[in-house]
Parts: sequence; structure tokens; C-alpha cells
Amino acid sequence: MVYAEQLNDMFKCKFDDFLFAYRPGYGCSDVLLKFTEIWRAALDDNNYFGAVLMDLSKAFDCLPHSLIIAKLHAYGLHENACRLLSSYLSNRKQRVKQGIVRSSWCDLTKGVPQGSILGPILFNVFINDIFYFVQNCSLLNYADDNTLGFVSANRDTLLQTLESDTKICTTWFKDNGMKANADKFQAIVSHRSDKEYLHLDIEGHIVISEDNVKLLGITIDDRLSFDMHVRQICRKVGQQINVLKRLAKKMDVAGKLALYKSFMLCHFNYCPIVWTFCGKGNIKIMEKLQERALRLIFNDNVSSYSDLLNKSQMSTLHIHRLRGIALQVFKCINKMGPTYLHDLFQPKCIKYSLRDTSILHQKKFMTVKYGFLSFTYHGSKIWNTLPTDIKTTLTYKEFKTLLYTWEGPLCKCNHCTIVK
Repeated sequence: MVYAEQLNDMFKCKFDDFLFAYRPGYGCSDVLLKFTEIWRAALDDNNYFGAVLMDLSKAFDCLPHSLIIAKLHAYGLHENACRLLSSYLSNRKQRVKQGIVRSSWCDLTKGVPQGSILGPILFNVFINDIFYFVQNCSLLNYADDNTLGFVSANRDTLLQTLESDTKICTTWFKDNGMKANADKFQAIVSHRSDKEYLHLDIEGHIVISEDNVKLLGITIDDRLSFDMHVRQICRKVGQQINVLKRLAKKMDVAGKLALYKSFMLCHFNYCPIVWTFCGKGNIKIMEKLQERALRLIFNDNVSSYSDLLNKSQMSTLHIHRLRGIALQVFKCINKMGPTYLHDLFQPKCIKYSLRDTSILHQKKFMTVKYGFLSFTYHGSKIWNTLPTDIKTTLTYKEFKTLLYTWEGPLCKCNHCTIVK
């Protein structure tokens, strides 16, 4: 634990800002938010956006120990510290057990110990220098998930750049003892009007762009509507509600409510700020599913949805997502989390003496479908609708506590509540 903390302190300023995994204040939602914001901005400006999602085989098990130590030394780790880590990695063995039969012991010369405290840190150290090689694309890394994204006004330029930087990455993987599965790569290309699919040649494997891709558990389509993702999570929740219905008579209310929050609500609460702009129809379907679950939990077919929410001390899914956006804006304003988010919002210059001076500037947009429905635009809009006493809190804990008393914008029009 002590050694892990020291390594984290040392590499905090050395890790690339787009290295997201196993770092305090970084998470899956940050990767997806960065990815979709680049995408929305490109489509709002009527440009092409393209991405390649690269697949690695057994990434944690392929790292050569000698190369890990060499990289640590190159980053400035003292020789004694390198020898200590070399001792930690060496003389490890493994064997296979099938039934009562066991194989002979085999020496481990590659890979970081999974399940250990140092394993994730060493993996980040190992893969961090790939960012020095990528020339034109934006590379987003989350553990063994590597995504290249590029924006261009020209489709041919987009294709050439994606192919070039993808080959650079696959060469880096090969040179560093890792295996990239080019036949499992995914690609997606998006434009306002051009629907033609692109064919990328990656080391002899032809990767055809698709209508949708799955990144870190979120299905993203080429129009950023998130219809398919919402259908998938609604199908999962619907199936689990059917199971809850069969168990309803055998459990008390507290047990059923705990079951709903643990196994069903989690699907709606996974990275919601990324897909919150999923359309009015999808929002209604999700709220109906939650209402159905609450009626089963309380065995109540008479009360209104609002009464059921009050009984369960819950909010609507939509309000929960708005609160999530407000929390993310607070982090951005207060320089918490990834550095690239720190300057996403700018305070508005106010010439008059007003009671509320914590107002954010709202970025102009070209299109309603992409620019209007961006986190950058609506994050500032939601922040500006918050009560002053909430916005002026100094700590994240206090802000979060007060925010959960907020029931959404006072104005219930489509523009303010982001129901499109």
C-alpha cells in the first residue's frame, strides 16, 4: 500500500490526461463524455467524425517484466526501487488444475499480478508512452480499451488518418509484447448527411465502419440517439422486474426495494450523463419501467407515480440524471477530475450587481440535434437554474447533499428539462 501510494504520487504528473483507468477522480464516464463531446462538436460543425475501437488479448498477462522495469527506470525511478519491483515480479509460478489433476509449475516471465494493488499502477506505467507515438488522432485509454478518434472536414483525410494512427498503435502493441486483434477492431464514422460506410485496412484486415459500437458497456450509434442502448437496458430491467414479480409475495417491502436498487436501478445509473439526451420517448419508457417496479414493490396499483416515489424516497430517473450533470459541472468548475474538463465551463461576465453571480457562459451551437444536446451546453444551463445557496457551497460533499433536495428546474418546458 505504501509503495503504491508513492508510485501514484510520482506518476500523477507523468501520466497522460487521457489515461483514465485506476486513477483517483477518473472513471468510465469521463472517457465516454470526452468521446461523445468530440463527436457532437464535429457533427455540429458539419464535419466527419471517425473512431476505431481496438481490441487486445490478455493485456495484463502479456507485459514483459524486463520492459516494465526498463520503463520505470526511464521515468526516473531509482535503481534500488527498480530492483525491489523486479523482485516483486520475478520468481512467480502458476499451474493449471482440472478436476483433481494438476499440471507442473510454470515460471511467469510476463504479466502483472492481477488482483494486487501494484498491478493496475504498473499497467498504466507500461502503456503510458503509447500517447507519445499517436500523431493526429485523440487516443482515449481505459485499461485494455484503446479508442482512436479523429475529426475532419474531408472523408478521405479521415480514412487515411485513422488507418495511419491505428497502424502506429498496432505496431506499438507488437513492439511491447502485447497482442492486438485487428479482426475484432470496431470502427464507426458519422456525418450529418453522408451515410456511406468506410473500409479501413489494418494490417491486411478490412474493418468496415458500423452503425453502432459498444464502448465500456455503452452502445453508441452513429447519430448519438442512444436508442439501441436504452432498448438494451430496458430489456434487461424488464426481465428482472418479471423475476421480482415472481418473488413479490415471498419478500417484504424493504427486501424488494433493496433488490430493485441493487439489480435494476444500477442499469439506469451507469454513466447516465453520457446518454441522458436520449429522446422524450425513451425517457417515458424508462420512467414507466420504474413505476411498474415500484407498484410491485408496494403492491399498489392505485397511487400515482409521484406518491410511489415519495414512499420509496426516490426521484424520477430524469431528475437523477440532471443531478448527475450538475455534480459533474461542480467537479469541472472546482478543478476536480481530469484536467481537460477543468476549462469546459467559463463564468459569465456580469456587469450588474445581482443576487446570483455564479452564472456560467453558455456556448453557442449550430444545430439543435448535436450542439444543443451537448454536455457543454446543457451543463451550464442546468447549473444556471440551480438555487444560489446550492451553487455557492464550497465542498463537494455539501453540494451533493443539498443537490438531492433539488427537484429540477422550476420551468417545466422541454427546453429547460431537456426532454426532446
